[in-house]
Amino acid sequence: MKKQFVFIICLFLLMTLAGCGADTASDDTAVSRPTITASADLNGRLRSGTYFSTKEIEALHPTGVQLQPYVGIHVEDHTFSAGGSLLMSYAEWGTFEIQDGQLTATVQNNVKYVFDIKNEVTLIVRGEGPFGLLDGSELVLDPASTDLDSQ
Repeated sequence: MKKQFVFIICLFLLMTLAGCGADTASDDTAVSRPTITASADLNGRLRSGTYFSTKEIEALHPTGVQLQPYVGIHVEDHTFSAGGSLLMSYAEWGTFEIQDGQLTATVQNNVKYVFDIKNEVTLIVRGEGPFGLLDGSELVLDPASTDLDSQ
């Protein structure tokens, strides 16, 4: 019985020490924001990254939590994401096209969102936007979501 007990303790210590050397997520990767590399489209008009609303909006949630909607743009593969907040688990995903200074995103159920490209770091919502964004709402690129030195 004593040998079995010592064996179990040794096995436990061995597994604990093996786990200590495993790669763990750093603080940078623990943030729940889309990881997108910066770049510009062929016209140099838009950068990949996360664009946040310049104003918080009232949530439709019963708690009344303030939301700061965001739009994630990945120029290289024309993918699009949108959410009410980085703290929410739900986000819409889809693709986008750029034509005549406008970005048109198509997400689940063929819902379309249209944005004017004001400059390479600012989008303006046209019509109804995702997560309560109204016509004319401005979204600005978060510099922390891009690697501007890679360009």
